[in-house]
Order: sequence, then structure tokens, then C-alpha cells
Amino acid sequence: MPARSPEYMQARQAEIVDATLECMTRLGAVSVSLSDICDQAGISRGAFYVHFSSKDEAVSAVIARLRETSIQEGAFSNPVELREALHARVRKNELPDRGKLALVELELLLAARKSEVLRLALADAFRDRYVFLERGFAQLAADGHLQPGVVPEQAAELVQSFLTGEGFGSVAMSRPIAIKLAAIDLMLGGILKPGSFAAAPRSNRRVAKAQPRSLTVT
Repeated sequence: MPARSPEYMQARQAEIVDATLECMTRLGAVSVSLSDICDQAGISRGAFYVHFSSKDEAVSAVIARLRETSIQEGAFSNPVELREALHARVRKNELPDRGKLALVELELLLAARKSEVLRLALADAFRDRYVFLERGFAQLAADGHLQPGVVPEQAAELVQSFLTGEGFGSVAMSRPIAIKLAAIDLMLGGILKPGSFAAAPRSNRRVAKAQPRSLTVT
């Protein structure tokens, strides 16, 4: 059999990751089996093992992909973009199948107790989001937007906690979107100097349309 091109191998791996996420959403992160993933992807077990050594490794690839998507959607270089990104994240949690996805996140946390591969993947996702937020707030601090006494590490920790709680909280109870958005503005009011939104340049970036299949842990 001729050697496959790197582009072909990457495409096939991406298809397996797609299938894994579909199975996790439909069946649950804990209940999904290797057979389920192979059936969804239309491949044999042998073909699966060409790309991943185990089911947990495929799930980790899902987490890694969604981590990158989450970071891209949350990018900000000024207070206006920060506010837009946080509002967009909360609106995403209002999507119809968000409840299933939030349950997947909770199941992953439980599964990580027995899987070192998943534990490390989740730890990487949370750490990378915190580092990303800290760097963003460091830039805001350099531009003079943070309140006196507020340091980037504190701001990043606060927003990280808000995003995590908002994601899991969407499973337990439904709250009006207006209250959630107002809570974001209240939080930012404690982080940013008064007038920061007016002083910052208007955002020219287009906030990506929220896609249903996206986890907030990443």
C-alpha cells in the first residue's frame, strides 16, 4: 500500500475527532466506546489505531481542538473586545443543545479521576485558557485600563472562575440572559477603570457565530 500523504492523514484524524465529539454528545463522555467511535467514523479498529493509541487519546484530541477554538473565540486586545467575547460565550451557553455539552464536561471531569491521559488534557485546557487570559489582561494593564490595585493574575483568575461556573451552572438552572450579561458588566466594572470602554477603539473583529458543538473547558 502506498504511503499516505500528511494531508490525508491529518484529514482522517480530524474525521475521527469529529466522530468522537459526536459520540460524546449523543451517548455521553463516559458511555461512549471505541466501537461507537469507529462506527460513527466508518472505520475499522485497525484504522483507528493508526491515528490514536486509545479512546482516551481521541477524547484528548477533542479537548485540544476545542481548547484552541475557545481561545480563538475569546481573543481580545482592548476592553471592548473583552466584553464582546464574554457576552458571546454566555450567549453560546443559551444554545438548544448546550445542556448536553455541559453534561459532557462534567462527565469528563469524573472520567479524569481514572484516566491520567484525560486528566492531563483537561489540566492543559484550563491552564492554557488562564495563561491566555493573563496575557490579555497584561496588555490591558500596559495600556492603563486596569483599576488601581488589580493585577493581571487576579483578573484572569476571576474571569476563569466566571467562565467555568457559568458553563456548569447552565446545567443546574436557567437564568435570564440579561442577568448574565449584566453580571459580566458588573465583573468588568471591578476590573477595568471607568471609561475604559469609551477610551478603547471600537472592535473591528467579527465575533464568530456560536457553534452548538463547543465545550467551554477549552
